Amino acid sequence: MRKIGIAVLLIVMAMGMLIPAAHASSPTSIFTASVTAPSYSATNTSITVWVNDSVGFRDYALQVIFYGQNLTGMSPSGTYYNSSANTSDFRIPVKTPDTGGVLYLYIETWARDGSSVLKYTTTISIQVVQPYVLNAVINNPENVPIDNVTVYFYVDNTLVGSKVVNLSPDSTTTVRYDWIIPYPPYHPADGEHTLRVVVSSPTVKVDGSTDYATSTFYYGQPPNYDWIYYVVAVVAVVMIVVATSRRRPQTPGGRPKWKR
Repeated sequence: MRKIGIAVLLIVMAMGMLIPAAHASSPTSIFTASVTAPSYSATNTSITVWVNDSVGFRDYALQVIFYGQNLTGMSPSGTYYNSSANTSDFRIPVKTPDTGGVLYLYIETWARDGSSVLKYTTTISIQVVQPYVLNAVINNPENVPIDNVTVYFYVDNTLVGSKVVNLSPDSTTTVRYDWIIPYPPYHPADGEHTLRVVVSSPTVKVDGSTDYATSTFYYGQPPNYDWIYYVVAVVAVVMIVVATSRRRPQTPGGRPKWKR
């Protein structure tokens, strides 16, 4: 009888090794998010910020708090909030402020994993700058429309940006490109630079001539030539003094003889 009891005990212990314990829990899930946003943006410009949460959860929610030195003209003007039962991707439309500076976004997102609420936070920054405006006057001399014309802007032979436009028949339009400095690929030094505008269609004319045009512009603080006027003024005063002293009559030394 004792041997039978020992055998039964061994069988129960073996079964216990094969059956997992009821209180054992699964490994902790990892919840995170990736944020896609431009590093630089022009003032008063519409941009998009994407927040992509980890998949496999439910009841997603997002909150974004914007802050900076001057947020005048920006939207959303306050805290942005959004939620979704199953979608882990959030698109946040943002209009940058009217003035330059650093725009900060404090991002807080969370989701449910069973009965647990998982949370992820991060902070990003966007440099908002006053753009340098480049303009090009282009013309369609034909009596038919020309669509999808790409206008390329080169500064010192470096492509800094482009724009695609549609042109009506026999029309002239000004194409504006907001060049964000110091956004790559080129950061010019103060001084004179060359702007070259090229269009993708040989039919379209730039400044009424050919499919390209070149001009010069000055970037940065122009040199101060006031010192030249100061020098000219000093030289003029010295010349007047010298001329006056030469015309002054000379008095003979001593007293006149008739007064002796």
